[in-house]
Amino acid sequence: MILTVAFILLSAIILWFVIGAKGQWSLKAACIAFTLYFSLSLAQSLPKMMGWPSTEKIPNQFEIHWGLVEEPNKITGEKGHIYLWLTGQNEDSSPSWLMSFHEAAEDSPRAYSIPYSRDNHEKIDQAVQQIKAGNRVGGGVNEGEEGNEEGEEGEGQGDGDGRGSLSDSPELYFEPLPPPKLPEKK
Repeated sequence: MILTVAFILLSAIILWFVIGAKGQWSLKAACIAFTLYFSLSLAQSLPKMMGWPSTEKIPNQFEIHWGLVEEPNKITGEKGHIYLWLTGQNEDSSPSWLMSFHEAAEDSPRAYSIPYSRDNHEKIDQAVQQIKAGNRVGGGVNEGEEGNEEGEEGEGQGDGDGRGSLSDSPELYFEPLPPPKLPEKK
């Protein structure tokens, strides 16, 4: 909501200058109409985007809360996806000079989407089974194992067994986390 209000305020300032400037009114009218159309489009589309998984790089260390795998469909040609609900651990939040319109707690979970890979599919199935059993599961991304981004084939890629990885999906690993420390009773 604050992003919409900020955009409308910025649009109003821009429109103030457009209306006050000398020039052709037909060009000014088109600019005003486009700005209003864009403002209304933004206001209508922002609520629809909330909750969709991010395609940003997942944190290097995380706690997984759940995972969902959509396998590739050979009939329709649709690529598969892996959806993860993660809480990042020990992430460096570098300060930015940009203003943020969203103030989320750093320890709140976030949904991520990564490309499908068979290896990650098997690992996530095991992690979800551990979560169903009531265990906390942590994980991370193996450094330098992000698949072959150039799409080149060759021996020795991947984990040294000659299989190679042509997927853009990061190489994940999972491990059990210790139970949370509860405060002592007084």
